[in-house]
Amino acid sequence: MKRSIVTLALFVLFSSLSFSQGIIEADEVISDTIRGAHIGDGSRLVNLPNQNLAVSTSGDTLYITEGNFVIIPGLSASNSGNTFANAGADIVNACQTSFNLNASPLVQGTTGLWTILAGTGGNLVNATHPNALFTGQEGESYLLQWTVQHGGGSSSFDQLNISIAVNTETSVANAGQDLFAIMTQSIVLNGNIPEAGSNGGCEILNGVGGILSKKTDPTATFTGVPGQSYTLHWQHYNSCSTSTDELSLTFSESAAGVPSSNGRYFIPDFDFRTFLQVLFPTVMDGDSLVVSQGQLVTSLDLTPVNVNNLDGIQYLPAVSELIVHNQDIKSIPYFSSTLQKFECDCPSLAVVPAFPSNLDTLIGNAWKVQVLPELPNSMRYLEFTNLNNFGGISQSTITFPDLPDNIKYLEIMGWLFTSEMTAIPDNCERVTIIRVFLECCPDQQITQFKIPEEAIEFHIGGIWLDSFPMLPIAKNNLIVLGVSDADISIMPSFADFTMLKSLSLRENNLFKLNLLPTSLESIDIVGNPILCVENKPAGVADQLAEYDICP
Repeated sequence: MKRSIVTLALFVLFSSLSFSQGIIEADEVISDTIRGAHIGDGSRLVNLPNQNLAVSTSGDTLYITEGNFVIIPGLSASNSGNTFANAGADIVNACQTSFNLNASPLVQGTTGLWTILAGTGGNLVNATHPNALFTGQEGESYLLQWTVQHGGGSSSFDQLNISIAVNTETSVANAGQDLFAIMTQSIVLNGNIPEAGSNGGCEILNGVGGILSKKTDPTATFTGVPGQSYTLHWQHYNSCSTSTDELSLTFSESAAGVPSSNGRYFIPDFDFRTFLQVLFPTVMDGDSLVVSQGQLVTSLDLTPVNVNNLDGIQYLPAVSELIVHNQDIKSIPYFSSTLQKFECDCPSLAVVPAFPSNLDTLIGNAWKVQVLPELPNSMRYLEFTNLNNFGGISQSTITFPDLPDNIKYLEIMGWLFTSEMTAIPDNCERVTIIRVFLECCPDQQITQFKIPEEAIEFHIGGIWLDSFPMLPIAKNNLIVLGVSDADISIMPSFADFTMLKSLSLRENNLFKLNLLPTSLESIDIVGNPILCVENKPAGVADQLAEYDICP
């Protein structure tokens, strides 16, 4: 707070000042009159027929006129008949953006006014009141002035510095889900990262022998003692506020052991636990899975359930179908040997175990898995898409295994492969490959696709090819063919493809349509600079009416 100065009327000129037993004497004074004013402890201003005077409220400084002052130790400030402005103590790093000011009260015959001298976004409500409401912005500093107007026309003022903290509210702490029956001796925590302007810290509230690898890391490794339970305290904080969340951890008696055949396994995830309790009540004993009853569960469709942790699925050995659609699933801990269908729309999924040998169907979307496990030869249906990035050039990178020989249905979309995709087996009947690029090659160009011998439908698009896909020898199977957005400029003859009914060649670079089969019923050639066609089958003659027959 800057010191208060009051101006009564005229300037003061001092030729000398002397001090004796609390008496202040002035020889030459020019100004209006303050006579016999008493100050503080009874010391008296004397011989001041005309004095322009201001006294600081700090108790040890006497201000006289503009810039002239004397220090009087122990002198406390007051005045007789004149009110001096006091804006209150400076407010530093305020943790709220709105608060009442605290200027000195007004006395009869005076008025006051708050003004904002500096700072952006400040606002005053009831600015004539000493306790006016001031509102500012986070991270901003302000200079305010409190001015007191006296009845005789004189005034005094005091200035107030205000600074508001950058972040008055810390981010909300989330320590993650409680974990029970932990089968290892250490576990990676899953707390949330503090937002900008907040810090984080973790403490062990109770439990014996627990060790945190790093107290400020929300994903630190916590090592516990088998059979022990712990409570961890995860906190977000800044200079103004704190937010805390607690996490319970319980380790199994044997860190590497498993429940006995007649034992119980506590299901840690609330939604998974509730799902099993409702649909498979005979398998559950309260919140725990009865290990000996686990084989009664043969199908798990968790589509409508917000399951985040599948721990406990290892005690369901007879599951043949597993369907999971969840944003937060990060790993699949176990696949039963009986699993035939696995469907997972899980954008956070980063870890999957090896696929069982009799897996028939795999449907995956937008995984974070970097290396896909080997695909068993039993697989017939593979749909592996990355639709979150579909249409862009920032597809997730993945190392893709060889395709099974028995594959019948293949759909791959929106991926960036680390190496050339292996040949599509000739047994495959339906193929859709859209926007699959190569990380390894110039311009991410794929050299050549061979259409499988048994193909009935074949769609390829958004892939840069150097030539039209190699046509199969067993030509009578192909019914639907689409090659789009591949920059193809030369097309082979389709005269022998007597089963072909639908042909799509959108967004290529074709100037000529070679001989088309008479079986054709629909054709789509939008986006090509076609000049002529060799023939116009009856089923598509109208669609080709605008083109001339090639000479």
